[in-house]
Amino acid sequence: MRIKLSALLSIALLLCFYTGCTNKQENTETPGIAGETFWNTTADVVQSEPAKVWFGKDGTFVLEDQHADGTDEISGSWTISKDVITLTAGEKKIIFEQKDEKTLVLKTTLAGSNPEDLFSTEYTPAPKPSAQPSEKPVINIVTPSPTPAPSAAPTAEPEDFAYYNASQENPFGKSFLKLFADGTFTFTEVEGMGAIEINGVYGQEGYYLMFSNFDYVPENKKGEPVYNFEMEVYDEDTLILRKDIQSSKSGDVFTISGTIPAGYTDPAAVTTTWIYTPDPKWGVPEGLEPKLELFPDGTFVLTENCFSNMGQYSGWYEISADAYLCHVTDAASMKGFAGGDVTLITFKYDGGQTLTLMNDLCMSLIGDVFILQ
Repeated sequence: MRIKLSALLSIALLLCFYTGCTNKQENTETPGIAGETFWNTTADVVQSEPAKVWFGKDGTFVLEDQHADGTDEISGSWTISKDVITLTAGEKKIIFEQKDEKTLVLKTTLAGSNPEDLFSTEYTPAPKPSAQPSEKPVINIVTPSPTPAPSAAPTAEPEDFAYYNASQENPFGKSFLKLFADGTFTFTEVEGMGAIEINGVYGQEGYYLMFSNFDYVPENKKGEPVYNFEMEVYDEDTLILRKDIQSSKSGDVFTISGTIPAGYTDPAAVTTTWIYTPDPKWGVPEGLEPKLELFPDGTFVLTENCFSNMGQYSGWYEISADAYLCHVTDAASMKGFAGGDVTLITFKYDGGQTLTLMNDLCMSLIGDVFILQ
């Protein structure tokens, strides 16, 4: 493809020479932008890396906008007039203001980036984890033939196996998931007497399997499109769905046998309490430490020590592959204190017993570790 593209560019340049064309001439005015990648260094980052935009020397661009539900990839052409850079993708236009050769200011609202966010070339991506957490096994898709699924469930093909929704009560069958060695999957969602099939790709990050690139976009019970979903690895025979899809619900248990393991309790179905113990120099009495409580109904309360008194954040939370995302709906008691304007509190899930705070609040700061009680 590179040889063909070079040939096409050479022909285009010859045509421009003989016809006197000046297409995209304005892009050559800023060689510091063409060929560079600019990263969003302002927005809260939940994914492994922030949003980024690459400006091609041929006047094309690729923008990857990271947000809580995944990544939007937008491509098209770019032009610049003085300090205003315009990205055009079909009818969509995205505007940046050039601050200097290393810094751009976004002027358009995106799903994961906001107006006035700074995009800079001076960013070093964090290294990706080199190993999976030891407490949870990596799913082995070459597992020998499992125990036969219940008779009411669809039958998997003999050469592979499936994870069946053991939480589903449907006399006509159970939804099931098949994982393949090439990184693709098939999810058959059974609802009543009907069924839909979703095909796409998956990968594992920490304790979670991530599913995306669907050939069919399902909807949840609210009628909202579902572009990706996650499953928590409970053990090598058990997966827990972490997003509503058609008739399958967040918290549903998928097993090879099609039955819920004896003694199983969904970790998200009980209240958990996580406490950060500050440095002794703060002299914080026992019982007044910052505390995060996650409730089974999907809500949370974070009690923060504001030095002179205690404040609280409350709202709802969701679980991603490696983080707990706490969406703040009430922080009235934090008014006037540091962190009072925070609307999204992110905790990196470090594995098992700890959560690491990714925001500055009041006493609690980025990097502080909350331990499961």
